[in-house]
Amino acid sequence: MKKLKVTFVAFGQEHLSISLLSAIAKNEGHEVSLAYSASLFNDRFMPESGVLSRIFNDSGNIISTLQREKPDVVAFSALSSSYRQLLEVAVFCKKNIPDVITVFGGVHPSAAPENVFSEDAVDYIVIGEGEEAFKEILNHIAVADFTTPIHNTWFKNSDKQIVKGSQLPFIENLNSLPQFDKSLWKPYINLGTLYSTMASRGCPYNCSFCYNNHFRHIPGQGGGKYVRMRSPEHLMEELIFAKKEYNIQYACKCSVRSICFARKPTLPFGSFLRRFALSNRLRLNLCLRHQINRVDGYVMGSCSTSPHVAFGSQDAYGV
Repeated sequence: MKKLKVTFVAFGQEHLSISLLSAIAKNEGHEVSLAYSASLFNDRFMPESGVLSRIFNDSGNIISTLQREKPDVVAFSALSSSYRQLLEVAVFCKKNIPDVITVFGGVHPSAAPENVFSEDAVDYIVIGEGEEAFKEILNHIAVADFTTPIHNTWFKNSDKQIVKGSQLPFIENLNSLPQFDKSLWKPYINLGTLYSTMASRGCPYNCSFCYNNHFRHIPGQGGGKYVRMRSPEHLMEELIFAKKEYNIQYACKCSVRSICFARKPTLPFGSFLRRFALSNRLRLNLCLRHQINRVDGYVMGSCSTSPHVAFGSQDAYGV
């Protein structure tokens, strides 16, 4: 099987989806690189700020990386807010890199697949969870198989006809996924002071304005549980490695960010934290996103092994 050169494209902060898919691609024997722009004052979290965004514009870094790497596959993880920027890069790739194949996944392609797939610069789209799909896509491309359907994926065959694969159930055992490949981001981001990880997937709430409202229904009947959690021990195994490799700080600042939990009778948030606390030998600071009216003495007591804990709250749960 041919070893492929795979380049991910990213603007702004680290994308955990890219970190995970990079680990999967490397496990399959493919070569992985990152084309990155810090995109200051013009990222997915804020509107473009005219003069400042032009002064700090480093989007040329993405183009130069793509020209240097000349990848076989260019992959994009797209939100609605970043989709147009990423599509422009895909158009450049199609015009300037012979025989390149583009793959789009993420929230926006999953929510609007027909819209994304109507673009000539898009060859594959992944709908829903992408771990199994991305592995299949790369392996099919490596053996020049452009006819066999791929799970969770739409692609165009040699006759420009759309081939649609069936949707897999949600991945139930998050511990079965590889650890995030953070090495891609090391040249660009100080991972020690801004370390992101994932403790759970899905959301127990059904807010009408959130992508989870749509995402939970993608596999259809038989899709399995939508809200799933890694074990505390599996999470701590990652953080112990990260402390050694990237020197995660545990002084004043919240050094472990985006650890997302949900509390429900079937998902005992406090119990998870108790188990996490018992294995928290690093005494890491935590930044937890949680429904604030469910933070009680039991939950706070579960955080006692962390020197500093910050809770971020959200409104409109269940809208």
